[in-house]
Amino acid sequence: FGGVTKPVMLHGVLVENGDLVDTPAAPMRSIEFIGDSETAGFGNCGPSEPGTPSWKACFTVNPADQDAFQAWPACVAEKLHADLSIIAWSGMGVLWNAPMGGCTTRRTMIDVYGHVVACEADAPGDRRESPGVSTLDAWVPDIIVLYIG
Repeated sequence: FGGVTKPVMLHGVLVENGDLVDTPAAPMRSIEFIGDSETAGFGNCGPSEPGTPSWKACFTVNPADQDAFQAWPACVAEKLHADLSIIAWSGMGVLWNAPMGGCTTRRTMIDVYGHVVACEADAPGDRRESPGVSTLDAWVPDIIVLYIG
């Protein structure tokens, strides 16, 4: 597979006439999606060959060809006017990962769920132990959707 996906970096804040723009009202609902490649949107922005699925297509997808905000969890949250959290890793399972190198870590979702940055899943420590980082109960979803192998 391609290179490691990097953490999100804030590049700026929207201002109008020198003042911060008011943030929109928070959604009334919140949903957390936990899953694997389909939940992450793996390959959803890349080239496709409708009607001709192949292993080659699966193993030649570039991580740059995925966008979680165009994947099904974001569509569901938008239709329900809900805030969302997506915790997803292609090839990762609950108890074991995809065979044949389909996952870039030896850890399972049970191991990495509490981590602040998923690409550091093999590193020790998690957000429950990190000073200055909000605890797991800071954002509590109204519903949790599991779609993972």
